[in-house]
Amino acid sequence: MFIPLVPVSSIRVMTGEPSRACPQQVGPYRILDVLGEGGMGTVYLAEQKEPVRRRAAVKVVKLGMDSKAVLARFEAERKALAMMEHHCIATVFDAGLTAQGQPWFAMEYVKGIPITEYCDRNKVGLRERITLFQQVCSGVQHAHLKGVMHRDLKPSNVLVTVQDGKAVPKIIDFGLAKATDHHLVEATIYTQHGQFVGTPEYMSPEQAGLDGLDVDTRTDVYSLGVLLYELLTGDVPFARRELRQAGHLEMQRVIREQDPVRPSTRVSSLGASASEIATVRQTDAASLQRRLRGDLDWIALKALEKDRTRRYETAHELAADLQRHLDHEPVLASPPGVAYRLKKLVRRHRGQFAAAGLVLLTAVVGAVVALEQRSQALASARLATELAAEKGRTVDHFQQLAGIVRLEDARRTELELWPPWPGRIAAMEAWLRDHAGRLVAMRPKLEATVSDLRRGAVPGAGDAQAWTFPADAEGEAARFLHDALAGLLRDLGELERVQQQDVARRLRWARALEAGLCRAHPQARVSWAAARDAIAKADGTVASTLYEGQPIALEEDAVTGLVPIGMNPVTKLWEFYDLRSAWDGTSDPAAIAIPSHRPDGSTEVTEQGGIVFVLLPGGTFTMGSQRSDPSAPNHDSEALADEVPHPVQLAPFLLARHELTQAQWARLCTWDAAQRQPSFYAVGQTAVGRRITGTHPVEQVDWAMCEQLLTRYGMVLPTEAQWEYACRAGTATPWVVDLAQLPRHANVASAEARASGSSWVCESWEDGHVIHAPVGSFAPNPFGLFDLHGNVFEWCRDGAGDYGTERRGDGLRQGDAEDLRVVRGGSFANPSAQARSANRLHNSASIRDDTLGLRAARLLRP
Repeated sequence: MFIPLVPVSSIRVMTGEPSRACPQQVGPYRILDVLGEGGMGTVYLAEQKEPVRRRAAVKVVKLGMDSKAVLARFEAERKALAMMEHHCIATVFDAGLTAQGQPWFAMEYVKGIPITEYCDRNKVGLRERITLFQQVCSGVQHAHLKGVMHRDLKPSNVLVTVQDGKAVPKIIDFGLAKATDHHLVEATIYTQHGQFVGTPEYMSPEQAGLDGLDVDTRTDVYSLGVLLYELLTGDVPFARRELRQAGHLEMQRVIREQDPVRPSTRVSSLGASASEIATVRQTDAASLQRRLRGDLDWIALKALEKDRTRRYETAHELAADLQRHLDHEPVLASPPGVAYRLKKLVRRHRGQFAAAGLVLLTAVVGAVVALEQRSQALASARLATELAAEKGRTVDHFQQLAGIVRLEDARRTELELWPPWPGRIAAMEAWLRDHAGRLVAMRPKLEATVSDLRRGAVPGAGDAQAWTFPADAEGEAARFLHDALAGLLRDLGELERVQQQDVARRLRWARALEAGLCRAHPQARVSWAAARDAIAKADGTVASTLYEGQPIALEEDAVTGLVPIGMNPVTKLWEFYDLRSAWDGTSDPAAIAIPSHRPDGSTEVTEQGGIVFVLLPGGTFTMGSQRSDPSAPNHDSEALADEVPHPVQLAPFLLARHELTQAQWARLCTWDAAQRQPSFYAVGQTAVGRRITGTHPVEQVDWAMCEQLLTRYGMVLPTEAQWEYACRAGTATPWVVDLAQLPRHANVASAEARASGSSWVCESWEDGHVIHAPVGSFAPNPFGLFDLHGNVFEWCRDGAGDYGTERRGDGLRQGDAEDLRVVRGGSFANPSAQARSANRLHNSASIRDDTLGLRAARLLRP
């Protein structure tokens, strides 16, 4: 099936009888209907009865199109397809000539729809889109290994069909294929001079050249890059309408010279439609931009490089880099260097730089003429000096544009300075000196240049940033330079206000750690040496016997930033204090107060307090619903089916005693003022008669926000297995206690909520709270952990997926749907059934809700 002009989804129902425009028979195939038409021929739906009964797509060259060149290309297509044996490439069945002498061949009938349409119609998430695209790359790689290029890869030539319940892409229409094998080149090399062979939106720069010969397999890699771009953003790199409406030469110029914007930037420019684009990718616009920013931006742009030597060499290499992204490994694609980007800047603004060159040339010519007209040596020297100074000023102005590239480098490098541990001190110092320092030092010069440029412009009415320049070459160059440098000044202000201050804060923290803050904190009651010795003994006198026989390596890099509190007198488990989550960023880190255990094993919860981590022993536990409780209200049998009990083996790990509080989030989230207080029920607010404090759990945070914050401080979200293991604390009942005792342990939707007019499904008891309570308000479980039943749901690290693939050690499931993430524990707005130890729910990773929070974990080396 080839280049259908009507979408496959709109093909009419087949009656088994051909329309009057169709031939009755082609070879052994009875024609049923027309599937579509392309530039070379017509594609029919046909049926073969002998020797096998099957349907096929039969392609017949049009009358009048049977020139030697066209027939040669058609023959090459037939030979090329006959060599293919790949599940993602439509199979060729047969070939021949019609009674009129028209070549035809029959191939597998793909009952599918274009890959982009399939993904949008079925709301396929980003990870699944990438996985589907990788299969397309596999098919293209197979063709390349057979010596064949496609040269017209686009959504309508990559159809998706469903086989055995799984989506399978099929590449069709190799009608424009150019064989790289020398046996086939002879038939396809004589492409008419200046004729486009392909579809403009998906055409590589070399394919859009004046000849069609200088192409190789990397032209298909470029087209794959366009297809990837469209799958990620919902749009092609260059707008279809503008490209199609441009003249032939302008179309070539755009394809060969104009750089596409990053996918994340394209999403941000889509306006109102961005939300719709994100929805069909199971996310929202802001989260989609975050997902695309970084690896996927660079992978797509590397595939779309104008210079094919910088492009991926093969389709396999492109697919492999995408797999590295999915596996959270470093990708081959990376930002190009400063010199290369400056070169690209000149190419993007060739007109403005040409105008600047004209200015410089005028200055030089003017100097020569003036010198010839002046006879006095002193006057000539003075004039030459003045003109040389003017020329130097113009060159210097354009040299300042390098600051744009330096700023981009500074922003990218700043992201590499996490976590703020001693090992990154040198890198942070270098960043403040070599990146931020030099950029900030440019400010006076930039301000002078912008001021100088504005002397020849008129300020815009009511807009201090809008200036009008003369409508000539010199004015156009000045306008470009002014706008670029004024924008750079604004960005430098942001760099000074946020990134520079934040890196300085990180550096101060790292230096405090290097100076022994955790090893010799003035308020530490237990040394690290004593803690390690006690945990290693694990004889029940100084540590829980649950650690016995478990080699727990409390290496310094695994516990950076923690101070031992001591063994909990009730649980007999060791607990540790995270100093960074208690530091306000300005005071002396050595003055941070370390809590001590009360007789009941608890520690005081204050707005100034940091995270208390509990060292949980490892072991094998049974995960899932282990015993139904007929008294449990709203006990959903369908939900239980997703909670099949099975054994999971976990290594020891650290888990926060409480849900992360609003005050702790604000102290840790130092790089983004807009995200510093995300909660719906925010500190200082009064809600349902209760004043919200910094000890209430943070909520209305999506999965990516949580993952970003924790990762930057050496923490992680717990896996679903770790969460349930911690929640159960050795129990095998629906909740950690009997249902009658649950009101002491769980903040769920209760009688107070019903009395306040809530429409929630509520329990009959009262627990004292309508919305979330300050952390630690209810009784702990046997591990000394609070609020695992109720209060707010807690994000888990895993994607949503079936049980049975948990990794030994941390229990992480891999290969699940990453656009959907598991949440556990119930909330103040849900009944007790959803707060069961085994209850599983999943949400879009981008959702933010006033019932969604988090709990931090830290991993230890095995």
